Amino acid sequence: MRQKAFISARFTEMTPAAEITKQNSWGNEYECLVCGVKDIFLATIPCHYCAKDIEHEHVLKACRGKYSDGDGWCEDGNVNVAYCHECNDDKKSVFYIDGHWSCVTCFDRGWQAVSCPHCDEFVTGDMDTIKYFACVRCEDAVRAELVKDGFNKTL
Repeated sequence: MRQKAFISARFTEMTPAAEITKQNSWGNEYECLVCGVKDIFLATIPCHYCAKDIEHEHVLKACRGKYSDGDGWCEDGNVNVAYCHECNDDKKSVFYIDGHWSCVTCFDRGWQAVSCPHCDEFVTGDMDTIKYFACVRCEDAVRAELVKDGFNKTL
């Protein structure tokens, strides 16, 4: 409770609390001056005709057209849109934007993207986990197979 009172008092003194630390074409990185959290605020994309925010499906479609290239790890000629390991969106939502793999659903970024050697899906995440265990798309099936083969269920 004391921490809440401290943060409230600090917030009152430092309004507005968010300081933009870097501006990107797709949104802004900011740091909260009250609690110190660093995060990303994705710019909303308003329609020029009706001024309403564009639905997620339209954002994905627009990004597929604009950000179809990947980084140096990607295979030439492929459309490189990955599944996000952070939000586990059921649609591919991670694009290579301004030098970072960035999810347009949860705004997580900075990971590498690879084809999983177990299920061949293009995903983000920890490269060692993907290589030696599984990716976010196939980890449940791999875990079930390991349990079936007699490995401990706490995996």
